[in-house]
Amino acid sequence: TTREGQGFEQWPLHYLATVEGLGSTFTQSLWVWRLAHHVGRPVLLSPQASFEHYPDVGAYSLCDVFVLPSSIACTAEPPFQVAKEHDCVSIAPPEAALLDKEVEKLVRFQRKRRGMFKKTECFAGAMFRLTEKFHGRTLTEYGPANYTLTPIYEQLRQAAWTALGQKVGESNAEQVSSLFAVVHWRRGDQLRTRCAPDSMTPDYSINCAQTA
Repeated sequence: TTREGQGFEQWPLHYLATVEGLGSTFTQSLWVWRLAHHVGRPVLLSPQASFEHYPDVGAYSLCDVFVLPSSIACTAEPPFQVAKEHDCVSIAPPEAALLDKEVEKLVRFQRKRRGMFKKTECFAGAMFRLTEKFHGRTLTEYGPANYTLTPIYEQLRQAAWTALGQKVGESNAEQVSSLFAVVHWRRGDQLRTRCAPDSMTPDYSINCAQTA
């Protein structure tokens, strides 16, 4: 189900995602796409992998899980190979880029952002600070990462709702959301990063209450 980017007329931007979980990877990829789209460039996504989150999965493609904009394509070329063949740039410092260690060795780290999405061949890693401005707006001002699942994952979502004894449909979305709450907590490694007061993006919510 992977879409190849051979038909792009414009010069595509390669994006090498972080080793974070599916949700973070999807959000970061959509931010990169929005910034590239702003300067008229499509985006090529390499396979993602997060062995800390999904040790038994290996590499996966966002195109298999989500219905993505037509100017995003997923390739089978591994991130390491892309980094070897292209000049890949990260605007986050190495400790915050959240890249695979082998890929990190091949990436060029810089703080200069001006014209980056218009000129660079390849962008790698995290977007760094969400308060930084690109084209006059912060990343959060570019809007939320809305999503549509591919048919197989939509079937799984519906099966999950059915298992919870709920009818699937837009008409009862508000009713369903009022019946359930999601409890989230930080992983152990994030107690030293996101929960730390000197973190780049500190989390002061109840997620980090155990560190208080």
